[in-house]
Amino acid sequence: MKELKKRGMVVKTWVDQREILGHGSVGGFVSHCRWNSVVEMAWYGLRILARPLNGD
Repeated sequence: MKELKKRGMVVKTWVDQREILGHGSVGGFVSHCRWNSVVEMAWYGLRILARPLNGD
């Protein structure tokens, strides 16, 4: 854990996703590409790395 101190953080409890996605240091996220993820990406102006699930 201490090797991550200067590069990021590991969160082991529930967090408010809106706070995370709205933070200035977040440039994008990995998603399964369901509708809510697409809406969040557009709302916060983030890039999305798409990893569709089987059948999507």
